[in-house]
Amino acid sequence: MARTAEVTASILIGLYDESFAGDSFRPFRINWPELRSLAGIVRLTDEYLWEVDLELKEYGYFLLPLDNFVLVALESDFSYIRAIPPRIVEQYLPDDDEDLDLPGFDDDDDLEESEFRGTTFGESSPTERSDHLDTQAATATIKRGGRRDKGSDGPEEISP
Repeated sequence: MARTAEVTASILIGLYDESFAGDSFRPFRINWPELRSLAGIVRLTDEYLWEVDLELKEYGYFLLPLDNFVLVALESDFSYIRAIPPRIVEQYLPDDDEDLDLPGFDDDDDLEESEFRGTTFGESSPTERSDHLDTQAATATIKRGGRRDKGSDGPEEISP
């Protein structure tokens, strides 16, 4: 029986807290056939994966599809990854006299950074689902294991 993206996301959050491979509360990978089985569907579409990812993000988790598997992690799992120092970024900045021509953009089409991030990083979906944002979920502090700082014991029923 097919599961909703919300239910599949709840299962993935539960797996994050599960102890296996000698560890718990750590990123884990699940292969595509296993994810299809958990979801109860024959084919994982881009829209379905987007919806699962959106549900996970409400609790601070990320779904990272790769070639052979999917990675499920918390944002805090990436905090130990090295950060690029500003001195190195400066080496790659364009010269002031260098005119950057981005394909598909005219000088009149300049976007604000917030507009650019919104179009690039998922503010719109394949089906333009904008009614899914929850201001309380967006402002809650997420603790290790997906626990909310506002007194919640973890994932709760969410209605889109």
